[in-house]
Amino acid sequence: MTDAVHMIDRVIAETAKEDLVLFDWQFKLSTRLCQIMEASNMTPSEFARMVNITDEQLDDLLHLCSDPPLSLLAQIEALSKSSLLTWANSDAATSEQRLPSSRNLVRENGNP
Repeated sequence: MTDAVHMIDRVIAETAKEDLVLFDWQFKLSTRLCQIMEASNMTPSEFARMVNITDEQLDDLLHLCSDPPLSLLAQIEALSKSSLLTWANSDAATSEQRLPSSRNLVRENGNP
């Protein structure tokens, strides 16, 4: 391996797991926003106006410099009439299939 690859591996190993997850979510959100803008044939400025955010807010979302509140994500999804969190929905469906239901947990603990 090259020195650059070793350095990247070391940085990843030293990064907190929650920071890696946040980066992954930011990257997926950025990718999804780009897909929506491309499908709508809109510039970033046009898209920002449509979803009622500033160009700077959109730029932060696109360049992984933002940790947006759910209310902002809901606003963007509603005003763009697009499913914004499709990547999260598909992951959640997979996770739900692996997790026992609360009904099963109660039965396992011996309670009705």
